[in-house]
Amino acid sequence: MSRLIDAYFRQGVALQYLGRHADALAAFASGLAQDPKSLQLLTGMVEAAMKSPLRESVEPTYQQLQKMKLDKSPFVVVSVIGQELLSAGHHAASVVVLEAALKIGTCSLKLRGSVFSALSSAHWLLGNTEKSTGYMQQDLEVAKTLGDQIGECRSHGNLGSAFFSKGNYREALSNHRNQLMLAMRLKDREVLFQAHFLSVGEKNDRHFPLILIQSWQATLARPDNPQSTALSLPMHHFDEQRQDWPIRLMKEIVVWVVVRY
Repeated sequence: MSRLIDAYFRQGVALQYLGRHADALAAFASGLAQDPKSLQLLTGMVEAAMKSPLRESVEPTYQQLQKMKLDKSPFVVVSVIGQELLSAGHHAASVVVLEAALKIGTCSLKLRGSVFSALSSAHWLLGNTEKSTGYMQQDLEVAKTLGDQIGECRSHGNLGSAFFSKGNYREALSNHRNQLMLAMRLKDREVLFQAHFLSVGEKNDRHFPLILIQSWQATLARPDNPQSTALSLPMHHFDEQRQDWPIRLMKEIVVWVVVRY
């Protein structure tokens, strides 16, 4: 094991000197996934981060970790650096680092959920939609376990957009309906405004808005909804020959929901 750890350390140092800072951090993280107790690798990773272009964003966070006595926690340090790599646009390296954090492990569901969320974003940006969706679902499960309704709302929104982009409208509707119900329960008008509108606006699908209206009608008129009411829109105002009709229709729905709730 010691030889393997030394190999990861030497690889990290070599990549650092070559100016491949993101790859160097990935090498240190991969080593820590094999041996989370290696102080050599943890120290090497922190030093590499401080000598990289990430220093400006990593240093203040690391100082906070020192105050909280979390600077020796391999999971925390690796996950923080992984999320900084993601923010800096080093998507492939961030996946390696964040998945190493999961291998290292933590007892904190909340921290693990934050890594699931970051990994879903990283894989999505890399075009790995199946892996991204899988991490979104794990993020949702963590939010449910913690009773975090804001997190649930966010996760359902992400899953809805993901399924929509893949053409899986049934799953998109299911997740966006759950997002809408949670947003109404939380009285979050910003989420109400964003729900569906952005994802539908991204693609001019001629049928999805009408299917979506049916879903919302069923959601808003449910017996267990204390503010149950019918959603009635003047459909004759929307000329399907105009290419922008789905977006205009969604604007009408959004205005109705925001005013009502």
